Amino acid sequence: MKINEAINMLNSAFMDWNNLLVNPCYIRNQNTITWNKYESLFFEDNVKLEDVIKLIESQQYSFQFVDDGAIVQIYYQFDKRGEKLTGAKLAYYKIFNILDDNEKSEIDEINYDPENEQSELDELEEFDRSENFTSLYGKNTVSWFRIDYQPLIETVRLENNKKEVIESTGILHSKCHLHISGFPNSRFPICGIPTPKQFIEIIIAFCYPEKYQKYRLDQQGNYVDLNRIKDVNKIIVDFDNDNIFQMMTHIKIPSRI
Repeated sequence: MKINEAINMLNSAFMDWNNLLVNPCYIRNQNTITWNKYESLFFEDNVKLEDVIKLIESQQYSFQFVDDGAIVQIYYQFDKRGEKLTGAKLAYYKIFNILDDNEKSEIDEINYDPENEQSELDELEEFDRSENFTSLYGKNTVSWFRIDYQPLIETVRLENNKKEVIESTGILHSKCHLHISGFPNSRFPICGIPTPKQFIEIIIAFCYPEKYQKYRLDQQGNYVDLNRIKDVNKIIVDFDNDNIFQMMTHIKIPSRI
């Protein structure tokens, strides 16, 4: 997958699922696929409700889902020529399944105003951080997952101020791995790296199974249009298999059909 193919697949995925996806903010910025006003706000530990509200307020996402406001972050980094993928973070955050109807309606009112760059959240007394988030204690954990591709990790050796490059290796830290809410310190190995189309397909299939059944499958659970799925997997990310996949249970990203 090259960088121009990645942006084209984002456009295609948005058109393919335009009944579910809204508020596209994704862009190409030099050798990265990112989103407008990108900030490095990928959370490593237990993600809180206020964390996701902050992401929504500042539009730190590639898409939102129209039904529940869940957000998707799709970030790829390529080499200078845009031909080789050098890193990726692909994330999904959902909060509304843990809120009651009143709280959900309040969150639904959070809208970004491009004219004054001020969220309506500031106008809602219910969301005063010092007083009102206490009413959500016990509920302020979100459902999320994130796929990281880290073929290289760069560290600094302090004793001589030289940089040392260390590869992500081994069963506990494979170069492509999955983080899941509830297990923030675990890395589930993945053989392959999802393209934008594949990642959106994963989210809808497993987070919105009724929608996926309606738009992709027949009554027996088989694909109605196999050519459409072939197109989803037409372009893949070249991925060198690691020996760990011969020994450890893992997740396999589809290759070309």
